[in-house]
Amino acid sequence: MSASINPTSGTFDENSPENLSTVITWNDAASVTAITIVVEGETVELIANEDYTITDIDGLTAELTFLMGAKYAPATKGEMDIPCTIAFDYGTNAVYTIHYIFVDFWNVAFNVTSSGSPVANATISIAGEELTTDDNGQAITELENGVYAYAITKDGYVTYEGSVTVSDEDAEVNVELVSGIAETGVTLTKLYPNPVVDVVTLERNTTEQVTLEVYTNSGALVETLNWNTQTLHLNVADYKNGVFHIRILGNAVENLRFIKQ
Repeated sequence: MSASINPTSGTFDENSPENLSTVITWNDAASVTAITIVVEGETVELIANEDYTITDIDGLTAELTFLMGAKYAPATKGEMDIPCTIAFDYGTNAVYTIHYIFVDFWNVAFNVTSSGSPVANATISIAGEELTTDDNGQAITELENGVYAYAITKDGYVTYEGSVTVSDEDAEVNVELVSGIAETGVTLTKLYPNPVVDVVTLERNTTEQVTLEVYTNSGALVETLNWNTQTLHLNVADYKNGVFHIRILGNAVENLRFIKQ
C-alpha cells in the first residue's frame, strides 16, 4: 500500500515564476490527506485549491500542482531547498523538494538637477519602464543585480544617457541635466557615418541659410558655423572621443547626435 511521485523535485525562480507540478501514482493509496512544507524550520500546512490542486488523470494517476505563493517565500536571501511532505490516507509519505531561488531587488534612486536645482517631470527610461521625477527631482525603482542603461529626457534639456550597476545594495544616481538644446521631432538632415572618426557628413534637400551649433554631451559649445549648401562635411578629427550634439537653427530647430571615436 503506497503512492509515489515523479518528478520528486522542481525549481522555483522568483525571476521567472512558474507553478510546479508532479504526477502522483496512487497504487493502493486512495487520496492525499495533507501536504506540509518546512520553511526555515517552521512547518506550514498547505490548503487545497489555494496552495495546491490535484487533478485526476486516469484513476491511477493524478497531477499535483503547487500554486506558488507567499507561504513558500523564505526570509533568507539566496537559494534553499524546501521539503514538501505529502501524506496519504494510508501508506508511506512522499516528499517533493522545491529548490527555491530568491531573487533580491534593490532600490535605485535617481536625483535629477540642473544648475543645482531639482528637475521635476523628467522622464527616466530604464529596464523597460519609464519613471517620472517628482518636485524634488527624484524617482525610485527596484532592480535586481545587473547593469542597466538608462536615458533621461525633458524638453529644453540635453538627453542624458548612462548606466547604473546594481550589486547587492541600493544605488543612487545623481544626474545634472544641461539646458539649452530642446529635443524636437524634426528630422530633415541625414548624418553619417555614426560613429565617426574624422569627418561627419550632413545632407539635406535645401540650401536654406541655417546656423549649426555643436555641443559636447555636457552642454559645452564646441563651434558655430553657417550652412547654406545641401551637403556639409564637418571635420571632427580634433574632437575628443565621446557623444556630441548638433543643433540646426533655421525655420525649424533640428537636433542630431553622433559619437566620435
